[in-house]
Amino acid sequence: MELDASAEQALVSDSPCIIHHSAAGEMEEFFEDSEIFVTGGSGVVGKALVEKLLRSCSVRRIYVLLRPRRQLTAEQRLVRLRQATVFHVLAAEKPQELDKIVAVPGDVSLPGLGIEPAMMQRMRCVSLVYHCAATVRFDEPLREALRLNVGGTLEALKFAETLPQLRAFVHVSTFYSNPYLRRVEPKYYSSPMDWRLCLRLIDEVPDDGLLNAVTRKLIVGFPNTYTFTKNLAESLVNDYRHRLPVIVYRPSIVLFAVDDPSPGFSPSLMGAMGLFALVGAGILKTVYLGKDIRLDITPQDIGIKSMLCYTKRGYEIYRQGPPAELPVYLSSSCTPVPHTFTQIA
Repeated sequence: MELDASAEQALVSDSPCIIHHSAAGEMEEFFEDSEIFVTGGSGVVGKALVEKLLRSCSVRRIYVLLRPRRQLTAEQRLVRLRQATVFHVLAAEKPQELDKIVAVPGDVSLPGLGIEPAMMQRMRCVSLVYHCAATVRFDEPLREALRLNVGGTLEALKFAETLPQLRAFVHVSTFYSNPYLRRVEPKYYSSPMDWRLCLRLIDEVPDDGLLNAVTRKLIVGFPNTYTFTKNLAESLVNDYRHRLPVIVYRPSIVLFAVDDPSPGFSPSLMGAMGLFALVGAGILKTVYLGKDIRLDITPQDIGIKSMLCYTKRGYEIYRQGPPAELPVYLSSSCTPVPHTFTQIA
């Protein structure tokens, strides 16, 4: 997939990663003393986002939605979250910042995100929402992918409607949400299917075997249920643009960090990160790949900085009133530094 020429020029000339000192001051002021809610805070992007907010943005509090599981409460999962390697530098330099993370017991698949009324009342001062929660399994059964990626987004939007001080709702999508297009721009593309109809399938087709059997026909044009449901979620967010200050952020493949929290830092060995690790270690010696295909990489820290900058930019758009078009932003390396698999090899 490639960027449209006009989009390439926009990314090069208006990159949010090139931040002047005056702009950096404005960014710090924008986030200062904010209360922020993050779904998917235990995932790769979510953890990196929380770490950056705590280290650089002087926020007041970060609420992280955590689903109790494996006999662990949300509070116990928070203890483990704080011990994650992405927070090691922060724990050494600013350990008090980790106390700003508040566990919110809940589940994106439940009505109201499964958040208790007392906690919802406590979160009334939240002004920024980052919806990072999603299933990223390419082979996820359609029912589960719809329930989490579309239904979860709907519940997050409904929750955001209860926040009187909301300044921005950032939906973290993917650069590959429109895989049937040869070229993409930082704009919203209409979904080939109605998200409401797809959610109805969860209730009206209880037979998993039947739903799995027709999945390939339902997602025609999409390689997997992940990209299909992320596309539907963007359509859902677009329908809320006149009700909430919603923004869509599409990162490409998230990989090793350039600088923060440390050069070369990798939060996991999933996906492309695992591929590079296996090749670098000499374990994997042969890979069957299209030699001219671009591997579009977003370094973890660059992607997070971009998302924070786009949050402020989206907020400024909505200050002028609901926009005619949904603000959509991309994080991509294919324009400034295009890499094919041949070059990488």
